Amino acid sequence: MNVLTLYLILVKATMTSFTGGTSLPSVRQDLVVSRHVVTDAQLSTAVAISRMGPGPNGAYVICLGHYIAGAPGAVAGYLAMITPAFLAIVFVRLLDGRTHRPRWRGAIQGLTAAAAGLMLVNGWPIAQTAITSEFAG
Repeated sequence: MNVLTLYLILVKATMTSFTGGTSLPSVRQDLVVSRHVVTDAQLSTAVAISRMGPGPNGAYVICLGHYIAGAPGAVAGYLAMITPAFLAIVFVRLLDGRTHRPRWRGAIQGLTAAAAGLMLVNGWPIAQTAITSEFAG
């Protein structure tokens, strides 16, 4: 897989994520189901590795990038993870003072509920793999 394509897939996932974990359905669909470049077990392992240490919940994209393209893939994953933080500065400035309005609050709550639903629906296959697979130590 092309490193630029990998970056774009991972940045799409991290841009649509609120806590890091909500990007799993998108990542799974793009990399496991559609492109078949990683397995559910590898995705679960990447998530587990990233949760073992301190840092953001979305750090699994670095491990996933490494699984797919080695060191350049890990760099693509890191850049995908930090891109939303840089863009957030611009958006916070644009939305300053507007988020207290009921319309904005409702939109944020609706997006949060939708993300939770996606996590439940798409997290089940990942959980099944984690529960039923043998330790590959």
